[in-house]
Amino acid sequence: MTSPYTLRPVTQADYEFLYDLNRRTMRVYVEPLWGWDEAVQRENFQQRFKLDDHFIIVVDGTNAGRLSVDRSAERIFLSQINLLPDFQGKGIGSNLIESLKAEAAQANQPLELRVLQTNRPARRLYTRLGFVVFDENDTHLWMRWQAGIVTDG
Repeated sequence: MTSPYTLRPVTQADYEFLYDLNRRTMRVYVEPLWGWDEAVQRENFQQRFKLDDHFIIVVDGTNAGRLSVDRSAERIFLSQINLLPDFQGKGIGSNLIESLKAEAAQANQPLELRVLQTNRPARRLYTRLGFVVFDENDTHLWMRWQAGIVTDG
C-alpha cells in the first residue's frame, strides 16, 4: 500500500500557503482566546516562519498541510500539524502521528505536543492516539505519549 501523502521541505515560496493554512485551521480556536486581528496575526506568523524542520504535507500533488517536528536528545516534539479542511478526517494526521510514535518508541523517547485548550477536535484525536495531559495553563495543554504507557484513550 502506498502512503496517502508525501512530505517535502518548506521553501520561502510556501509562505502564503502556510499563512492561509494557519488562518483557515487555527482562527476558530485562536479567536475566542485572543481575538483575531489580521495585521497582528500576519506579523506574528512572519516572526515565527522558519524553513528548518518544517514540511508541506502533499496529497495527490496538492499542498494539504504542514508538519513541524523538533527533535532533541530528551524528546520528539510535534510543533505543528495542520491539514486543510478538505484533507481532515481522512487518517492523514493519525498516520503522521503514528509514524512519529514509532520513531519515538525506537528512540526510547517521549513524543510531546502542545494544543490550544479551545481545539477540542485535536485534543480528542491526541487522546484517542494515547497522549495524556502532563501540564496545562489557561490557554494550552501539554500532552505526552510514551511507548509502554497504557492509557484509557
